[in-house]
Amino acid sequence: MGAVAKKQQEQGKSKNIVAIMAAKQNLSELQVWNTLKNTCFKVKDREATNEELLALMVVANRYGLDPFLNQIYAFPSKKGGIIPVVGIDGFIALALAHPDYDGFELTYSEDIVEVDKDAKPCPEWIEAKVFKRGQTYPVTVREYVDECYQSKQSKGGYNSPWQTHTKRMLRHKTLIQAFRVAFGFTGLFDEDEALRIKNQEAVEAEMVDLKEPQPLNKNGAEKDKAAPGNSEAAASPTDTGAAPPPSDTQPGAAPHFIYEDVALLDNEPPFISANDIKWLYGKIKNTGKTIEMLKEKFAVEHLNKCPLSKWDAIKSWLDEREPGQEG
Repeated sequence: MGAVAKKQQEQGKSKNIVAIMAAKQNLSELQVWNTLKNTCFKVKDREATNEELLALMVVANRYGLDPFLNQIYAFPSKKGGIIPVVGIDGFIALALAHPDYDGFELTYSEDIVEVDKDAKPCPEWIEAKVFKRGQTYPVTVREYVDECYQSKQSKGGYNSPWQTHTKRMLRHKTLIQAFRVAFGFTGLFDEDEALRIKNQEAVEAEMVDLKEPQPLNKNGAEKDKAAPGNSEAAASPTDTGAAPPPSDTQPGAAPHFIYEDVALLDNEPPFISANDIKWLYGKIKNTGKTIEMLKEKFAVEHLNKCPLSKWDAIKSWLDEREPGQEG
């Protein structure tokens, strides 16, 4: 049998992406599916869905990356789909496999800086030149440590390679960006980028349910918005001066936020506002902290239901560590 016919026969047997990957690993389709589902997604409190895993396998197959070697893994995206994460080994494999790849060259800054008290001194920048066959000039990319560095706080308060191997991490970051620019690797992210995306999505998810405050009467309840002539609305509890029951679904209930000096309902704790959450996001972008880390530290399940007592503690904690920065 000729090589072409044999290849066509093999492709006919591997009719789906799971079978293709199983054949590469010499495993059953079920083994591949279960192994990847349990190892290749960074998720909390649940396993990856079938759709998320399939999306990862499609990306891995398209770029020829091996998830079993940790060349690619993924975070679920709150907007649907996945955030494919490729480490330095994966990007090097992509570059080596590209037909135009012709090597690279690194140049290090002579200026050594201390970007953080927790990190080792590091060159101010590293520059990579990627050479491509048939191209006169190399693709040149320079990355600066102060723009790439990930603080200890952004990793939950623990040391990461950015503290213990600062120069190596900047070198990896530079190579990744250079390979991406040189060969047009789109839709792939390194771990730092993926975590930033996750953090931003977490903030946006918190903001989704926030509503603009409705006009309130003296009791803190929403003013009646019923059409004129509605007898039931005319007999609402607010007309008697009595506060309505504390329920989000009860007509006339006060919103779960505090605005200026509006009195809230009895037994209803005041919560932070949309503007507070916007301030927090601006603050942590400068401090390197994450929303998830703050929520875990202060036992806050949802930012838009954060009691003011905890909100004051969060603000004080941030300000003590980053005085003078308001984000």
